[in-house]
Amino acid sequence: MWARKRIDIGWGDLCYGALKSLSRSSARDAEIDVGSGSNDRAVPCLSVRTGFDLLLKHCAFQPGSEVLMSAVNIEGMFRIVEAHGLVPVPLDIEHDRLLPSLDEVRNGITPLTKMLVIAHLFGADSDLDAFNRLCAEQDLVLVEDHSQSFAGALRFPQGACLAHLYSFGSIKTATALGGAVVTLRQPETARALQKIEAMYPALSRSWFLRRILKYSFLKLLAYRLPYGLMMRVLRTHADALVSRLARGFGSSTDLRRIRRRPPPGMIALLAYRLRGLRGDQFEQARARGRWLRSRLADVSSIPGAAAETHEYTLFPVMAKDPRHLMRRLAAAGFDSTMRGSLVVLPAPAHRGQAGAKCAQGMLERIVFLPFYDDMPARELARMADVVRGAERSCRSTAA
Repeated sequence: MWARKRIDIGWGDLCYGALKSLSRSSARDAEIDVGSGSNDRAVPCLSVRTGFDLLLKHCAFQPGSEVLMSAVNIEGMFRIVEAHGLVPVPLDIEHDRLLPSLDEVRNGITPLTKMLVIAHLFGADSDLDAFNRLCAEQDLVLVEDHSQSFAGALRFPQGACLAHLYSFGSIKTATALGGAVVTLRQPETARALQKIEAMYPALSRSWFLRRILKYSFLKLLAYRLPYGLMMRVLRTHADALVSRLARGFGSSTDLRRIRRRPPPGMIALLAYRLRGLRGDQFEQARARGRWLRSRLADVSSIPGAAAETHEYTLFPVMAKDPRHLMRRLAAAGFDSTMRGSLVVLPAPAHRGQAGAKCAQGMLERIVFLPFYDDMPARELARMADVVRGAERSCRSTAA
């Protein structure tokens, strides 16, 4: 069976991380250029949640202030806002670009609004110049969350944008088995975040070595034969187990778990992986994604199809009957999944909003297909045929 996701890390990378963890280099030695060319504006940290928490600490908004956010994200991002005494306000997203409309943002702004957080979802990535200009006009801080979209190079903020957040957690592209990078508009802000982070306790080298062992096992498990055996043996419990094992730092909202400094080995591995990225590997993946999207266009709408670029890792499709599609895929040897840890932020009671209906409807119908370099073209074509057959059977049943 083709696993829903393979960990995007090679055996050589794992060995490099282990060696760096065993060496006696200091944390400062590990904080080498993270591949950005502007290291004074890039802050490596334990996770994107850590970086976002650092930003909110630095901004120190008045309690009760509002933060407009893309309605879909992991729950932890919304809970961090609340932990700072702020109010997260959801912005519904449009299917084609997976972004809120400019009118949605404009209508959401009140005198209490201080920040706008836009997430680039499911690998889709679009230019936010119009949002940046609006934030400048309204004196708002813009933050771009690239946790689900990384195109091989770090970008740096301009205009009203304060920060870009990049995740290199266990299921991300170019993973370092954890870690994140926050890129800032100004070096002074980077230094302020580093000063806060320096007060956190550091995770140990042994913690990262154990993490390398865990994900080495999961990498072995994700090969077709062992993964298929596991799915057959565990049956109904397999989905929950895979999701739990692959989760980077759990779903706890305890801020003590994210207010830690990453071990030197993790930062060294992250820097090593970023330096080794090649642009052609991303373009090949985009081309495969465009081919699969065109193959499915007549039977299923693809969220984010109108985005300017799309970095597919898991491939999203809208299904008429998600459970039926997942069963058909599993029978053909393709593991798939639904929303995972993603949630839709409910509207705060005082706003009187109807809620993010498009986002909610999307998460109820979306299925993520396996999609990675190890899958040959013939298997992608076979998977596409399974999806086409399942969707057509649903249509004929409905008729």
